[in-house]
Amino acid sequence: MTRKRLFSIGRVLIPLGILSYLVLDLIRAPASEGGGPTALEVIRSQPVCYPGLAAAFGVALAAFSLTVIRWWMLVRALEIPFSLANAFRLGCLGFLLSFVSVGAVGGDIFKAFFIARESPGRRVRAVASVVVDRVIGLYALFVLASAAILCAPLADAGPKVQTISGVTLALTAFGAIALSLALFVGRSDGRLVRFAERTPRVGEAVISLMESRALYRRRPGVLVISGVMSLAVHALFAVSLWIAGKAVFASTPTMGEHLISVPLSALVGAMPISPAGVGTFELALTLLYPTFSSVEVAANQGVIVAFIYRAFTILIAAIGAVYYVTARREVSETIHAAEAEQ
Repeated sequence: MTRKRLFSIGRVLIPLGILSYLVLDLIRAPASEGGGPTALEVIRSQPVCYPGLAAAFGVALAAFSLTVIRWWMLVRALEIPFSLANAFRLGCLGFLLSFVSVGAVGGDIFKAFFIARESPGRRVRAVASVVVDRVIGLYALFVLASAAILCAPLADAGPKVQTISGVTLALTAFGAIALSLALFVGRSDGRLVRFAERTPRVGEAVISLMESRALYRRRPGVLVISGVMSLAVHALFAVSLWIAGKAVFASTPTMGEHLISVPLSALVGAMPISPAGVGTFELALTLLYPTFSSVEVAANQGVIVAFIYRAFTILIAAIGAVYYVTARREVSETIHAAEAEQ
């Protein structure tokens, strides 16, 4: 069995194992340490505000729309013809593929190859737009969580909270230095470019990447706006789960506490061990939800909120399914072309 095959199988088994554990614990575990009804029974006994859930989904949908607009701006900054309508189409398709694809071609690779097919000779730039979009989005998670930590009264918190907070702040500072060095330090016509000019195929890709970096450096405003939009995206997702929690539970962590636990859980979900962070995000939020809560929350409350978030993402992915049905042949050709080059 090839390594690629084992990796694909692992990306299915790991989230299935995590979700199975969380569901069984939800069904069997008592709501309190003293015993009594299970956590699921307690949760089912509480009234649900469905308009609140609908509002929470609307906020999540607005957050997803901002991610698409952010990527569209980054693509346009590289001088690639690209309409906003096409960005939404590819964004929805890419989001769908991040769920259903367990092989080499995920949502990000699909988006890059699709743009490359429509803009011949600009494949590396298309890839660069996706990479920069992902990096900015991930770093914004650190920034948002760090800002919430600095604003939250955590001086009297326990050692676990202090440790997680300290690591988050340290990684945020390290990321700021690394991004500054990668984007703004050094020249684009140095030794690396001269080496690339003498190297076939790989050299062309290196030169194109350096040109992409130069284009971004000449448009720092695009990067700044993209960063601000990323903060807004992650804040909206956190607010969405705060509203959802309010719609289901009588007592929930504050909005500020959601701005810590949700981004940190999203960082865990971004690890490339499961499609779209399925399972890993749920597990992380289950553990972090009560950790960063100043009020007593019900047992397994975090996993219920995480499942609500997963339901929201599946509904958004369903939009991508509609696009897939209407352009199935074109999408399949792009996926096969991408697989052939992996």
